[in-house]
Amino acid sequence: MTEMKTNQCGSTMIEAMAAIAIVGVLTVAGLKLAASLFDLFKQNMVVNEIRELQKNISARYSADGDYTALGEADLDQLIKDKIIPNQMVADGKIFHSLSGEVSVGPSALEDYYFQVTFYELSTRGCLNLSQINWTTSQNTAQLIQLQVNDKVFKLPIKDVSVTADNALPMNVSKASGACKSGKVNTITWTFL
Repeated sequence: MTEMKTNQCGSTMIEAMAAIAIVGVLTVAGLKLAASLFDLFKQNMVVNEIRELQKNISARYSADGDYTALGEADLDQLIKDKIIPNQMVADGKIFHSLSGEVSVGPSALEDYYFQVTFYELSTRGCLNLSQINWTTSQNTAQLIQLQVNDKVFKLPIKDVSVTADNALPMNVSKASGACKSGKVNTITWTFL
C-alpha cells in the first residue's frame, strides 16, 4: 500500500495572489509618499529661491538708490553679479524649482522699488509663496505690494486700512481666494 502525505507545505494560488496584491498596494503607497516628499522639497526650494533673489537684488542695487539698472542688466551680468543663482538658469531664461519662468526688474510703481515674478505656479505653490512672512530681522528689503494673479495686496499705509481685504500680510483665506486651481498662478512681489 502507498502512503499519502498529509503534511503538505505550499501556498494556494489565492494565497500567492493575496501576497502579490499586498506588495502592490505597499509599492503604490510608497511611490505616492516619495512623490509627496519630493513635491514638498520643491516647495521649500521655491520659497528659498524668492528669498535669495530678494536678498541678492536688494544687496546689489540698494546702494544705487534705484533699480533701473536691474532692468538694463542682461542675464549673464545678473549671474556674474551673483544675483541669479546658476541652478535657476536654463536655455537663457530664469526658472523656479516648480518649472515656471521668473522675471526680475525695476517696478513700474517707482524707480526705487523692484519686483520679482514667478509664473506657472501650482495651487499649492501659490498658497505657500503668497503667505511668506517677510518681516524678519535679516531682511533688508520690505515687501510693498504682492500681486497674486489679478488680485493686488498692499501694505496698510496711506489709502489701505489694516482691516481691508487687500491689506498685507496675507492669510490663508486671502491666499485661497487669490490662488487658482492648477498650474496657472502668477505671483509678483514688489520690494522697496
